[in-house]
Amino acid sequence: MFLGALLAFTIIPLKLVERLVLMGGAFLLINRESANVTHISSNNYNLSLINPSATNFAHCNSYSNCDFCVTDERCGFCAESGSLSTKGYCLPVNSDNSDLQSLTGFCANPDSNGWHINNNTKYEWADVYCHTKFTALPIILMVVYLAFFAS
Repeated sequence: MFLGALLAFTIIPLKLVERLVLMGGAFLLINRESANVTHISSNNYNLSLINPSATNFAHCNSYSNCDFCVTDERCGFCAESGSLSTKGYCLPVNSDNSDLQSLTGFCANPDSNGWHINNNTKYEWADVYCHTKFTALPIILMVVYLAFFAS
């Protein structure tokens, strides 16, 4: 009796923990595969587009990749259309329209379609998630986890 109870309370939770570890691994994969941040310094920014004294500019510019950038509620990721999964800029969000635009930089002024166009280059803004080939993996693993947890 005691051995059965011991087995039930140690093996079953280990199976659930195993799935949580898989979910954590999925988030780690997203972080490792997310786009790199191109750091903006006084040598490489266009003064008409970038305001380095904007609130949280230095803080956001210090991140190394898109995942670190978008998991900070003060920052978002701006990249050329088509290269959102390879490289871009971590810029402070405009608190009035955080889902549409940055406070400064290439993604500060969207057109009526939500695109940001500067010097005939189209930019995309992401303030919540990064585009990677693993983006859907945590969702799939959460469904699997809940299915095994419920049974």
